[in-house]
Amino acid sequence: MLAPLLLAALISFPAQSWELDDPHVQLAPAPSWIEPSEPPVASPVPQGMARESVQYLLVDDQVRVSADEVERYAHTTYRIVTREGLDLMSRLEVVFDPAWSSVELHELRVWRGGAWHDRLEGAHATVIQEEAALWQHIFDGTRKLVVVMPDIRVGDVVDMAWSVDGLDPVFDGHYSEAWPMAWGVPAEQRQLRLLWSSERDIHVQSYDVQSPQLRSLDDGWQEARWDLRHQLAVLEEYELPVDYEPYPWAQAADFSSWAEVADWAVDVYAVPSPADPAVQALADQLWAQTGAPDLFLTAAARWVQDEVRYFGIELGDASHVPHHPTQVLQRRYGDCKDKTLLLVSLLRARGLQAWPALVSRGEGAAIGGMLPSPTVFDHVIAVAVVDGREIWIDPTESDQGGPVAETWVPAFGKALPIQAGVRALADVPLPLLPLGRATVRHRYDFTDNPDEPSLVVQTRFEGHRAEEIRRLLADISLARLQDDFLDHYAQLGTPVSPEANITIRDDRDGNVVEIGERYLMAYAWQPIDEEQEQFWLPPAAIFDWLPGVVGSRSQPLALPLGLDEHEHITVQVDPDWELEEVEAEVVCPWFEFTTVSEPGDGTMHLAYHLRVLKDRVEPHELSAYQASLQEMHEAADYALVRGGSGWAIPWDFIEKVLAFLVAVFAVMVAVPVSVFAASVLVWLGMPRRALKPKD
Repeated sequence: MLAPLLLAALISFPAQSWELDDPHVQLAPAPSWIEPSEPPVASPVPQGMARESVQYLLVDDQVRVSADEVERYAHTTYRIVTREGLDLMSRLEVVFDPAWSSVELHELRVWRGGAWHDRLEGAHATVIQEEAALWQHIFDGTRKLVVVMPDIRVGDVVDMAWSVDGLDPVFDGHYSEAWPMAWGVPAEQRQLRLLWSSERDIHVQSYDVQSPQLRSLDDGWQEARWDLRHQLAVLEEYELPVDYEPYPWAQAADFSSWAEVADWAVDVYAVPSPADPAVQALADQLWAQTGAPDLFLTAAARWVQDEVRYFGIELGDASHVPHHPTQVLQRRYGDCKDKTLLLVSLLRARGLQAWPALVSRGEGAAIGGMLPSPTVFDHVIAVAVVDGREIWIDPTESDQGGPVAETWVPAFGKALPIQAGVRALADVPLPLLPLGRATVRHRYDFTDNPDEPSLVVQTRFEGHRAEEIRRLLADISLARLQDDFLDHYAQLGTPVSPEANITIRDDRDGNVVEIGERYLMAYAWQPIDEEQEQFWLPPAAIFDWLPGVVGSRSQPLALPLGLDEHEHITVQVDPDWELEEVEAEVVCPWFEFTTVSEPGDGTMHLAYHLRVLKDRVEPHELSAYQASLQEMHEAADYALVRGGSGWAIPWDFIEKVLAFLVAVFAVMVAVPVSVFAASVLVWLGMPRRALKPKD
C-alpha cells in the first residue's frame, strides 16, 4: 500500500501550491486502460546539421471512445538541446473547451543524472482564456492550462502526461478526430492507439503514412494502432496548392456517409419558417427596391456582406450552430454560419430556393478523399437558384460588385449542400475568370526630354481583382498610397516625382476599378559600355505572377489558376529613332503567353498576355515548367538602346540581365508580390508591395 499512498501525497501537495481554482482541471493518476510507454532516454543527441533546439523522443496519443464518452491521453517526451529550446519548452500548455471538456494532469518529470525527478511539486499552474483566434474576429471561449516547471536545464529530458476528456455534444453523440503523424521536426517514436466500444462503428484512414494495425479485443472493443519509429522532419516547401497536405496524418470518424453528415447539418442549419417579422420586413424592402429575382438576390447578398460585419461568438454549441437570423440582424455581426443563414432566410422569405453549403478553405477539393465528418469543413457559404441556375455566394466576402450571377467565390472544389436528401458532395463551379482580370497600360514619352521621360500608368481591374483592390483602397488614404509608391521608386534607385495626384474610378455595378498615375522620371538610362546605354521595358506584373523553381523540390508548385493578365507598354520617341518589331508565343501545359509589338512612326506598342491553365506543377514537371518560364522571360525582353549605331536591342546584354532576373524572380516568390507591379517602371522587375491582393 506504500506506492498508492506516496502517489496521493505527490498529487495533493502541488494542488495546494498551484492555488488553481478551476473545476475543469485536476491532478489524477494516468487512466488504467492505457498502455504505458517508456521514453527512449538513451537515444543519442543528433549532431551537426541534424541538430535541433529540441529533440522529440516520444509522442504518444491514446484515445478511448465509449458509447457516451471520449478519453484522450497524451504522453510527450523531449530533450532540451539548446538554450533556445529551454526558453520555448520549459512549460506545458494544454488547450481545452470548458463547455464540454476537462483536463487531468498525470505527470511532470525530468531525466537528469540517470534518474527521474518530479517537477509537479513547485510548478506554477494557471488557466488563461487566451482567445487565440481573436485576431480572426472569432471569440470561442477556449482556455489554456499553462504549467511552468521549475528547475529545467539544457540537457534535461522532459516527460509529461495529461488527458483531455469529453465529447462535444454539438455532433449529437457522433465522434470524429484527426492526428498529425509527423511534424517539422523529427521524432524518435510516434505512437497512436485508438480504442472504441462495440456500440461504435468507427472508420479509420491514414494519409501518407502506414495503415494501422487493427484487432478485436476480448471484451468486444476494437483497436487501431500506429507505431512509427525514427520519423523524419517534414520540410514544407513554398507555394503549395491549397488542397495539398505535406504532413502525414490519420483520421477517425463514425459517420457512415456524407448523407449522414448532411442529415446532421440539416437540423443544425434549420431555417425558421415562416420568417421572423424583422427578417421578412428586410426581405420585402429589398424586393421593393429591385422587383426581380436576380436583382433581389444581388441586393440581399450585398446587404449581408456589407451591413453585417464579420465577428463570431462561437461559445459552446455556437462553434457549429448558427445564431438565429433575427439575432444576427439585430447585432449586425456574425460569422460565416450566421451570415449564411441570414442570407438564406432573406431569400426564402421572398420565395427563392436557397440553402447553405459546407466547404473547406484549408483543404479545398481534398475533402472528397477524406472520411465523412463535419470536422473536415471550416466554412459555410450559400447557394441560390435563379432562373434554374445555381448561384454560389460567400456572404463573408466584402466589396463585391457586378451582377450576382458573376459573383466570385474561392476555388473550394467540393461542398456539402445542406438539403434534405443530399447523398454526396457537390462540385463548386469556378467563375469564368477565377481571379478576375487586370489590364495595365504604361506610356513612356521621350519626345520632350529623352533623358527624363514622363510616365503615365492606367490600370484596370475587373471581377475579383477589382474587389481586392476596392477592399484595399477602403483601408488606405490616397496620400498614403502616393507616398508608398514614391518610397518604392526611391528604394529601387529610380526616383520619380508625381506630375498629378493618383486618380481612382470605381464602378461597383460593373465591378471595375481603374487607377491612374502620372510621373516625371529622373535620369533612368543604364550604361552598357562606353558608347551605349539602355532603357529596359519589362512587363513586371506578368513576371510577378508565375513562381520560379528554387533548388530541388519534391512537392507540387501552386499556380494562380485562371489568371488573365494583360499588359501594354507604349513608348513615344523621336520619329527618327529606329524601333525593332518583335513577336513571340509560349504555349505549355501550365500557361499561355504572347508578346506582340507594333512599331510605328516614333511609337512602339508592346502587348503582353498571360493566361494560367493549371493550379499546380507536379514535381516531375518542374524542369519542363522552368524551361517554359525561361522562354517566357526571353519572349518578354525589350529594351531601348541609344548610342553607337542608334536604337537597337542588345541581345547579348539582355541575356546576361535575364539570367540574373530569373534568379531574382525565383527567390521573390517566397515574399509577397504586388498586382500593381506593372503599374510602375521597375528596372529589375522587383515587386511592388502596395496593392497586393489578400491571400
